[in-house]
This record gives sequence, structure tokens and C-alpha cells, in this order.
Amino acid sequence: MATVIAIIFSIWLVRSTKWIEAIALSMVIGGALGNIIDRLHFRAVADFLDFHINGWHYPAFNLADSFITVGIVILVVNSLFFDRESEKV
Repeated sequence: MATVIAIIFSIWLVRSTKWIEAIALSMVIGGALGNIIDRLHFRAVADFLDFHINGWHYPAFNLADSFITVGIVILVVNSLFFDRESEKV
């Protein structure tokens, strides 16, 4: 699944004309490729960031997951609030 996502986002990246979109797509692609490399090399993705605060436990994650999440958030925020091409009359 990560390979398919990386390919789709790579095609989107090549067609992108906005720098913020290119950065966000690169983050998602890099995170997906990082997870793919871990799966091929270690046969698993190592989640090493694990937070516990006052009895609350956040699910473990790694930097690749963080890049994917931040990249997607940037894409969503950009498309909802800053992408004005769709509003042209």
C-alpha cells in the first residue's frame, strides 16, 4: 500500500506547480519510502517514539509516520484555506 501511495504522490509531485504542495508531497513520499525501506530491511517498521503523560498513552510512531502526517495536514490546510484556483470566476 505504501508503494502505491508513493507512486501516486510522485505523479502528483511531478505535476505540482506550487512550492508548498511540492514540499508536503515530498514529506509524504519520503515517509512512505522510509516505511517501505524498514519493511524490506527489517521486515517491520520500528516505532520508537512512545509517549506516556499522566497515565495517558499516545500510540507509538516513528519519524516517517510524522512526515506523512505533517505532509497530509499541510495538503489539507492548503487546499481548504489557501488554494484559490477553484474560486476563479
